[in-house]
Amino acid sequence: MHIGTCLRFAPPAEGSARAAGRGVSVLVVLLLAACAALPPQPPESRPAQSGQAASPPASSPAPPREPPPDAAAAALGARVAAVAESVIGAPYRFGGSAREGFDCSGLVYFAHAAVGLQVPRTVATQSAAARPVTAAALAPGDLVFFHLGGAVTDHVGIYAGSGRFIHAPARGRVVSYAWLSDPYYARRYAGAGRFWPGSPMPPVAAASAAPAARHDARTQAVSGLPPG
Repeated sequence: MHIGTCLRFAPPAEGSARAAGRGVSVLVVLLLAACAALPPQPPESRPAQSGQAASPPASSPAPPREPPPDAAAAALGARVAAVAESVIGAPYRFGGSAREGFDCSGLVYFAHAAVGLQVPRTVATQSAAARPVTAAALAPGDLVFFHLGGAVTDHVGIYAGSGRFIHAPARGRVVSYAWLSDPYYARRYAGAGRFWPGSPMPPVAAASAAPAARHDARTQAVSGLPPG
């Protein structure tokens, strides 16, 4: 009686074992699928051996951005422009580099000396010594050069911002503003340069004692200058 009962219930037990086996198989498949879905791990880094430098990373970081212009240097340039603005109205004087009168390179010499910067005295030497500046990077205190009498650079002004510059135009004129966009100067523009930032020197006490300018004589003969 008991044996028959046991034999009667044996098949369900075998079926349960099969179901359990299928469940285990399904579980294994799911586990394998889950592992396959995991993101790949970075390779293990190996420490450098003694006396051997570590290998650089495959990709280098982006280089740092260029720092913005130094505020103190820009302030020095603005002071150069402010000195030039302070003598607007002074008469043109060939060879002059004092408030009594200026030629173009004498004005540049005077304005830089007033803030403690020593610069060359003539247009040609100023143009050769100044660090080049693109038109897009012009800032107050920069120098703007022109060739008024031909191919040679023979005139200079001090950039004042907003497209304007200050210069001593020619005999019979006064120190005044002019505009880079003026067709007369735009056609004769020869580039720009900068002496700041630089090594400050003791201010020149008497700028009028500077060597006389060798302002190109052709500038004196130029006619038809726009109102300054």
